[in-house]
Amino acid sequence: VVAENDTDLELFVGSIEAMITRTHEVLSHMKRGATMTKCRSKDQYQRRFFLTDDHQYIRWEPSKDATSRLALASVKFVRLGQCTSAFRKSRNIAQFAHLSFSLVYGDFETLDLIAHRQEDYDRWIAGLHSLVAGAADSQAMMQRGTKIVKVRANN
Repeated sequence: VVAENDTDLELFVGSIEAMITRTHEVLSHMKRGATMTKCRSKDQYQRRFFLTDDHQYIRWEPSKDATSRLALASVKFVRLGQCTSAFRKSRNIAQFAHLSFSLVYGDFETLDLIAHRQEDYDRWIAGLHSLVAGAADSQAMMQRGTKIVKVRANN
């Protein structure tokens, strides 16, 4: 990092440190899990969703299969709101559109979820956007630890 003065350098370093701290908090929240409603066509199920420790999968419980999980590498994007056919077919959920999102994966399959709390929605959306948007480098840095080295500009 090259800055024209110490103030600019400190602002830049402070912004990076805040971003790393926020990302760590969001990922920790996701690892602890959140209860959400999983929507499938006309049925809805309350499940507890977690980010795995290696940041590679979203898993949920209870489930029929003890290893129910979705590889984040297969997720194409996160869609906000109730835009999928599963949401359209579900009843009595329109009032939760502001807490709803879908993970679009594979051959445009979806995992359609409704968060039960605004805090869970906000943190899961932030975390998923970071993880899905190609934050592989950020994940690697988080897993091995990140060091910020201050470099001063030569005048």
